[in-house]
Amino acid sequence: MTVGVVSGREVDVRLISASNKDLGQKVREGCFREDLSCRLRVVRLRLPPLRDRGRDLEALFWHFVSEINQEGGRRVEGVTQAAMQALRSYHWPGNVRELRSAVECAFVMGDGPVIDLADLPPEVRSERPVGGRVPSLTDIERQRLLAALAKHRGRKGAAAAELGISRSTLWRKLYAHRLR
Repeated sequence: MTVGVVSGREVDVRLISASNKDLGQKVREGCFREDLSCRLRVVRLRLPPLRDRGRDLEALFWHFVSEINQEGGRRVEGVTQAAMQALRSYHWPGNVRELRSAVECAFVMGDGPVIDLADLPPEVRSERPVGGRVPSLTDIERQRLLAALAKHRGRKGAAAAELGISRSTLWRKLYAHRLR
C-alpha cells in the first residue's frame, strides 16, 4: 500500500534473484533470513559456473564480440586458435562478467579483424602481470589513445584512423580521460 492511499492496488510481479552463495547454508549459519529464503525459493535454478559450461563459453564469446562490434570501434570477425584455446582453458572465477571484460580487453589491446592470444588479458593467457598491478581497461585505453596521438604528433584525425574510430569518438574518449 502506498503512503496516503486508502485502497489497495493489485499488481502482478515476478521477482528473479541470483546469488553465488548457498542460501540454505547461509540460513543455517544465521546470515540470511529463513522467511525471505522461503519466499524467494519458488522455482530454484542452479546454473553451473562458466568453467563447467565449455560449449556456452564460445557462444557467449561471440555474443559479446557482436555487441562490442556494434559500438563502432574495432570490428572483429575472427579469433585465432591459440586465443580460443586460452579462453577454453581458463577457469573463469568471475564467470560471465569476467568473460565480457576479457573480450573488451581484447578489443582495446589488439587491432585488426582477428583477436589474437596477445590481445587477451595476462591471466587468461596464463601469464602473471608484470609489476604486480593489473592495469584497468580504462588505463589500457588511455595508453592506446596517448600512443596514437604521440605517433601522429597530436593530429586527431590520423590517430582516430589508426585506432579505427571516428574523430568524434576519439574526442569523446579524450574528454572522458581528461586528455583534451
